[in-house]
Amino acid sequence: MATIEILDLFGSATIQDKGRIGFQRYGVPRGGAMDLYALAEGQVLLQNEPNSAALEMQFGGGTFKVHGTMTLATSGGQMEIYLDNKPIPWKSSFTVNENQILQIKKNISGVYSYLHLPGGIASTKILGSRSTHIPSGLGDVPKIGYHLRSTSKEQIRQEGLFLPPAGYYSSKTINIVHGPHSALFDKKDLELLTQKKFQMSSSRNRMGAKIIPLGWNISAQTGKTLVSDPIVPGDIQVAADGTTAILLSDSQPTGGYPRIASVITSDLFKIAQLKPGEEFYFKLIDRIEAQMKFKQKTREMEHIAKALKPLIRDPGEVRDLLSYNFISGVTRGEADDDY
Repeated sequence: MATIEILDLFGSATIQDKGRIGFQRYGVPRGGAMDLYALAEGQVLLQNEPNSAALEMQFGGGTFKVHGTMTLATSGGQMEIYLDNKPIPWKSSFTVNENQILQIKKNISGVYSYLHLPGGIASTKILGSRSTHIPSGLGDVPKIGYHLRSTSKEQIRQEGLFLPPAGYYSSKTINIVHGPHSALFDKKDLELLTQKKFQMSSSRNRMGAKIIPLGWNISAQTGKTLVSDPIVPGDIQVAADGTTAILLSDSQPTGGYPRIASVITSDLFKIAQLKPGEEFYFKLIDRIEAQMKFKQKTREMEHIAKALKPLIRDPGEVRDLLSYNFISGVTRGEADDDY
């Protein structure tokens, strides 16, 4: 069976599916892909199941050697990608062959990018998920020499499909709802939360990302006296010194810092893909609107396949050109034509 060997990694990389659902009560973080929409796009490109696992790369790709033949796909933040030093389109499906070298290089947009195999990556499955959670030691940790293996016996899928860029990469408005501790914050803080700009910092990982309020400081009135309680990805927590962070996929199940608000689930993709230095605004909405946006995003993800398009390729670059039927459907014209 074909494999993809990791020769080098230029940034952090993990294996991610939708995460471990239903175990937070036991102290197990959900985890899962930072950008679930991008994960779904790659699954559609290869006709994979909705919870198949992919290689998630943060800020950098890597160099990979192909052993065998299989069809791959990419999704998420756009990166430069080359097969045997020839560029190929991002967010497309393509077939690789024995001993070819795949290079995923410069990051162009977003933060998190994904490499998909047919059927998903066949890594260790723990508590119903293949997701890597490094702090707890759950799941496989991709590293140099690791072989990515497919779960499917059907290694070849339809190549030459692509998806257009997703619109949320350019969105700089993040919808939020009131948090469990909003009442602990000064009224002025709550007002400025949606009036002032924020900036994404470079201090971030899969657990959370620090954000910088521009031109003001947030403070919690009773932040030092809180008892730890359950938290969820999207919670915006504020430390006693005003340090503000948004909790992300690998966030701990409980925490003691006050949370001034929470990013709605359908906007977590936006936060995940904001680069350091990018500025954005928060917009406060009610929970009914948040639920409506969640349902809308869910429907969008269910219909990603409708956006699939065939790549327009240079015939000189098609390796298996002779296998295509170029005359199917040609007729001799009207019955009374003279020949």
